[in-house]
Formats: sequence, C-alpha cells, structure tokens
Amino acid sequence: MRTINIVLLNIIIVLTGSVFTTSAQTGKLVLKGEILDASNNKPVEFANIGVVGTFLGTASDIDGVFNLSIDKEYSDFDVVISAVGYQSKKVKVSELTGGKVVIKMTPAVYGLSQVDIKARSKVLYGIIRSAGNLIPHNYVSSPLYYSVFYVKDNDHKKTEAVISLIDNKGYGDRSYTDAFINRSYKVDEIRRNFDYKPVVNGSSDIDDLLLFDIARVRGNILDSAVLYDFNLDLEDITSYDGDSVWVISYSNEKPSFVATGNRNVTSYSGVIYISKTTSAVLRNELTIETDGYFPYGYTAFYDDEIKAKDVVSAKYKVITSYRKNDGNKYILSSINIEKALEKTGGTTSVENENLKVLKSGQVQEPLESVRDYYSLKTENKEFWKRFSIPE
Repeated sequence: MRTINIVLLNIIIVLTGSVFTTSAQTGKLVLKGEILDASNNKPVEFANIGVVGTFLGTASDIDGVFNLSIDKEYSDFDVVISAVGYQSKKVKVSELTGGKVVIKMTPAVYGLSQVDIKARSKVLYGIIRSAGNLIPHNYVSSPLYYSVFYVKDNDHKKTEAVISLIDNKGYGDRSYTDAFINRSYKVDEIRRNFDYKPVVNGSSDIDDLLLFDIARVRGNILDSAVLYDFNLDLEDITSYDGDSVWVISYSNEKPSFVATGNRNVTSYSGVIYISKTTSAVLRNELTIETDGYFPYGYTAFYDDEIKAKDVVSAKYKVITSYRKNDGNKYILSSINIEKALEKTGGTTSVENENLKVLKSGQVQEPLESVRDYYSLKTENKEFWKRFSIPE
C-alpha cells in the first residue's frame, strides 16, 4: 500500500511539474503604451487597441494610456490601433513590449463628407461623446463665483440686474439635483422701467436660464445616456473664437423629458461647436418648440390647466457660449433666450432673457445657498450712472 501511495505521489508531482513547466513556457506579455495625437502631442482618449485575429483588446483611458496582458503565443500577431478622427495604425505585438511605448496617431486628413453616412455618423457620435466625457477635465471643477449682467424684456417691461452667482462645485457632476443644490444667486443691483408686484411680474428666471448651461446639467445632447436618440450631421469644420472647431447639427425626432428637460417639447434641434484641439464645447445653438407654455418655468411639472391659458405654443431660441478663464479652463460666458409665444387669435408676443458673465473667479469654500427669485431692492441710480452695459 505504501508503494502504491509513493507511485501516486510521484505521478502527481510529475503532472504538476508538467503543468508548471507549460505555464512558465507560455507565460504572459504585457503591452503598455501611451497614444498621442501626432499634431499636438495631446492624449488620444478611448482609442481601440485590438490583437488581429483574436478577441483580445482594450481601450486607452482619458490620458491616452492603455495596458493589455496577453499570452506569449500571440507574440507574432499584429495589433491595430484606431480612434475616431485618426488614421488607423498597425504594429507588431513585440513592438509594444519592454516598457511603456509612445504611439502617435495621425489625424485623418479626409473630410467627413468623403466617407459614407454610416461611418460619418459614427465619427460624430464619438466627437460628442468625448466632449461630454471630458467636461470634468476641460471645465473648472471647483467652487466658482460669477458676477453676471441679467436682462429680461417682456412686452416692453424691462428688468436689468447685476447678480452674484455661486456654484459650490463647478463642473463635474452634471445631475439636475447637484446643480440646483450647489448653485445660488443674489441680486446686487436692479432697475426696472415698470411698476411691479414681485410674485406676479417681478421675478427672475435665472434657474430656467441656467438649465441651458449644457456642460453643467444633463438632459441635452451631451448626455451620453440619450446621445443615440439624436440624428447628427456635420455642418462645417471652421474657426471659432480663434479655435478650430467641429460644427455639428443635431435633432431629436421624438424628444423626451430625459433628452430635453421638458415634458411638453414637440420639436428639438440645434447646432453645437466643439473644439478640435480640446474637445470642449464652445457654443450651442438650440431651437425648441413646446405644446403650450408654463409661466412658472421651462421645466415646471404642472397640470395642463396651469399653462398660460392664452398661449397655444412656444418657440425658444437659445444660445449658450463658453470661454476660458485665467486658469485656462472653460467656464460659462453667456446664455441668451428668445421666446416667441403664439397666442389664441394668431397673435405672437416675444420675450427675451440674457445672462452675460462680467467676471468670474474661484472661491475657497462653499457658500450658503441663497436664491433671489425676486428682489425688493430699489434702483440705485448712482450705480447705474457708473455702470457700463456689456455689448
């Protein structure tokens, strides 16, 4: 019996040794690399890295870095690297071993009009998805202070105000709840050309305006959850504000609340300007049509009878723009809204609201939330004599 046990033990040792030897012989190769744009040495995010003839692959991260472990048996295989807007590149597995390798991708020199519709659409979705993913990188993601000039003109009743706007988080978490909790505003100076009752006609619509800060909140073209609900087309590749930009038009044939932020939208389309060098959104032009009109706000959840009873439909034209601050990060620059309200009897009235950032800065610590939905301040005539209205 003892002899049998010794024989079995020897067999196990031999088999185990054989397994270890095979594993050691097979081994692993670690492919490491950093993918950069050959034209500017910036990282190429979300590039696809695939071993030809296998299901092995990975993608570069936001810094263009990738790491892939494969068996040594694939050491003679090819690796194809591809990314939206770049020419694909093929290298040998052996070229990606032995440490972190830098791979430079050449931007595609063809125009998008030269590729078929399906391929062009894929490129455009990739551009917008990258713009959304890079918001925390491109925009200020710390507490922000703005001094803004606000104008509301409704049936020749004009309100002008200088307002302090605080965002206790800055850009990053883009939920409606986060934006509402962390943003607040206080009226510093105000003047009107009409007699007003605060709740009836003296309120501001700052919250509604800020819903169109599309880099700060969801429910728009930059929301990856609804991106594929939109149809995209390339309008132009041009220069805007000294930057080379993609100009992409978009539309949503069946607009939902999740995709638009409004449950009564009947038509939703726009044009977005995205920097080719940073993937930052520089400008967004949006046109919205709604069934009826809520006098209490763009996203108000009210029953139909709460709508303005003499308004049949409303059409919004909204332009949102961004600019760089002193720290070379992007911030809000302005939001302009024109509302055309079609009323019973075929008449139309127009309302305009504008918010323009005068100056901005970063704050050291979060501030208490305050919202001046309406202000009882009286006009400070000396202030307005000295104030220069921005163009």
